Formats: sequence, C-alpha cells, structure tokens
Amino acid sequence: MSRRARLGLWIAAAALIVPAAHLALGRGVDWSALLAGTDAVSWRVLTELRLPRLVVALFAGTALGLAGLALQSVLRNPLADPYVLGISGGASVGALLVMLLGLTGGIGVGAAAFCGALAAMFMV
Repeated sequence: MSRRARLGLWIAAAALIVPAAHLALGRGVDWSALLAGTDAVSWRVLTELRLPRLVVALFAGTALGLAGLALQSVLRNPLADPYVLGISGGASVGALLVMLLGLTGGIGVGAAAFCGALAAMFMV
C-alpha cells in the first residue's frame, strides 16, 4: 500500500472517529474548562461514565466482527452468519428453557444460551 493510500485511510478513519467520539462523550461539555481541570463534575462524568462505555462498545464491536470472521473462515462460506446457521435460534431456545424452569440466578441464562448455541451449531 502506498504512502498516499495510507494517509487517505488515516484521514477517513479520523473523519469517522472524531464525530462518533464527540457524540459519545457529549455535546454539552465545556472542553476548555474540562481540559484546564476546573470542572471536576464533568471530568468525573467523562472519565467514569462515558469514556468506559465508549471503550467497551469499541471492544464489543471488534469482538463481534472477529467472531463473524472466524465463523466465515472456519465454515469457508462468506455468507455464513449466526442467523442462517440457526445458532441464534439455538441460543434463544436454550435461554428460554432455563427461564421456563425458573433457573435464572447467577449465570444460568447466559450459560444455557451458550449451550443452546453450541447444540444448534453441532446439529447443523
């Protein structure tokens, strides 16, 4: 990839990330007071509420994308997704069964959804 193409990709990424971060971090923030350190409440809201949620959302999106890539690579099918293969339906059935039995404490629903997804995947 040429240097000019890489620069174009960086500019495109910045053009997407900057507005998204601005929306996620809030429009009502007085950035000059925040960066100067005089607005303690806004700083706490930013660092303890909004920024961690933004980081978790980025990691979750990345993980979902990588999971889809792994699924398509393992099955060697570019159209494979959890809905077509029935994995999402299997997870729903597993979670529903546990809820109907009343075993919703702890990690019961999540574990049952995972087991249902595995069962559906192995059936296909």
